[in-house]
Amino acid sequence: ESGDVRGFVSSSYLETGDDVTARVEAAGEAMGFTAITQAPTTADSVEEQVQLMENMITQDVDAIIVHCADSNGIMTGVRKAQDAGVLVLTIGTPAAEDTFLRTGVDYYESGYTMAKAVADKLGGKGKFIILEGPAGASNAIERLNGINTGLSEYEGIEIVASQTANFKRTEGMSVTENLIQQYTDIDAVIACNDESALGAVQALTAANMNDSGLRI
Repeated sequence: ESGDVRGFVSSSYLETGDDVTARVEAAGEAMGFTAITQAPTTADSVEEQVQLMENMITQDVDAIIVHCADSNGIMTGVRKAQDAGVLVLTIGTPAAEDTFLRTGVDYYESGYTMAKAVADKLGGKGKFIILEGPAGASNAIERLNGINTGLSEYEGIEIVASQTANFKRTEGMSVTENLIQQYTDIDAVIACNDESALGAVQALTAANMNDSGLRI
């Protein structure tokens, strides 16, 4: 409603550093509510997310939109908000218990679909490297599970390595650099987010492997 105050808690300070903040604030202007956007200083820190939610509750917000770093860990903040009469909406990864609304990406389905697309492109066979997300982050776990399920449907596919790149371009590059020295005949790299994928591209380009038909 017009005049409401709504908080947005992202999972990473990078999101508020991009255009996410601007879009949330623009939505507030268009729909007549005041938007408060905050983010943890450490990416995917659910503890900080809960603290931010608690702070927003004390600011008498009417609703909190949160991009959950962890389904179970966020429940402390969700319960406190609900007890205070504050609506909670989640984006992507849901809270462990029902909230007013959940919207966004189905991480498992996106991982499954991505893995199947790459596998089909390679004729259902080949050697794969997977660049995982941060350990313990729900969205990373869901996407990785989807990828593994998709690839498991092909007898001719072998996952030779699966390591975290923490959703970071620099780590995507360094992890890929190390792995392609150990596994010189890979056919595909599947990354759990765009930044680590871009890092993999940089590593493969530097190794003159990007034009060999290898899929990313």
